[in-house]
Amino acid sequence: MNHGLIYHVFKKKNTFQDDNSLFRFAHALIGAGTDNQRTLTPDDLRNLADQMRAVEGFVGKRMGTVHEYPMAFYGSSMTDWLMETQGLGKEDALLLGDLMMHQGLFSQIERLGRTKTSSFQNDKTFYRFSADEDQGKRSERNVDHNHKLNPMDVLSENHLLMGLLG
Repeated sequence: MNHGLIYHVFKKKNTFQDDNSLFRFAHALIGAGTDNQRTLTPDDLRNLADQMRAVEGFVGKRMGTVHEYPMAFYGSSMTDWLMETQGLGKEDALLLGDLMMHQGLFSQIERLGRTKTSSFQNDKTFYRFSADEDQGKRSERNVDHNHKLNPMDVLSENHLLMGLLG
């Protein structure tokens, strides 16, 4: 039975297995050793995700090299928001982002030529909240691809594809 209390360190499985797999508890102790020390439960994490989604401009259309990615946000935006609104240091904000990602509250958007990572990144990596996944994917399929493209971007993307295909 999956209650979201543990998660696998490297894979997206939450069901405990009695083997050599590495698991972490899903609650987070943040601000350890400070006046701001507290434990966050899976419900607290869902509430934080909902708060971020409600911030105007946090989630929106992000432009990759060639494609637009609707309903997306940057990893660095989440880190900054957690530090500013929750009074966290960078390390705790990254831990919290990683925990939220492993809880399935958001995921990294797959992009051509980018390797998907198993940990949360504090950079311009694109993410999408699970609650926005259907709408975002539907919008990606309906994006107008007739906008002007830089030919070098298209060439580099095609070159990358050719390299991947062998």
